[in-house]
Amino acid sequence: MLPKRLDDSPAGSLNALFTAPTSWAMGAPQRASPVNAATGPGPRAGASRGNAMTIPETTTPRVVTAPKKGARPPLGPAPELAWKILGWLGFAFTLVGGADLALTWYPWRFGNPEWEFGTVSAMLDGLPVATLGLVLLLAVGVATGRRWLVQAMAVILLALAMVIVLAAVLYATNVPIALRAVQEPLVRTGLKKAIAKSAVQATVYPLVLAWLGWLAWRRATKY
Repeated sequence: MLPKRLDDSPAGSLNALFTAPTSWAMGAPQRASPVNAATGPGPRAGASRGNAMTIPETTTPRVVTAPKKGARPPLGPAPELAWKILGWLGFAFTLVGGADLALTWYPWRFGNPEWEFGTVSAMLDGLPVATLGLVLLLAVGVATGRRWLVQAMAVILLALAMVIVLAAVLYATNVPIALRAVQEPLVRTGLKKAIAKSAVQATVYPLVLAWLGWLAWRRATKY
């Protein structure tokens, strides 16, 4: 649709010159901006009708690196091998710790308060290695489902807890004798520290070992 004929007067000519394009733009459909047609409405599309240009989005290119030639793939999980390693380690700890505990009592000299006091103290100090080995073997038995190993560890743990209780009773009978035999203050302080340490060990170890033995026996007999 064309605009109306311009007025022949100078004022009409000037008025038509400035108003004709606006009336033409308002009366005729506008063509979509090439930028808007290509990219769609952007964040600034609604800011101005006559200035509806958007900035195209940019993406960061991803760099894909090819694996190096000759590179080995990462190792996959091997739980069976891991439990086998822990089993052998537990066996070694049990063997070494058990031999240390057995040699602590050799040669036997029951009735000698000094020997009984020192032997029980040494046995309590050597328990961590043997206990760690037994617990590792128990964990391997539970993880791999070996009933015989779980039952064996349960019996050994319960027996060891009873041995510690008996040794603690023997130790307690010699504590008054040891305190009477030492009169020097400095040595007496060290002796009291050793007695307190042995008392804690003789209390904690039987409780933990008996609890683990009970759990292991329940696991082996229940399932």
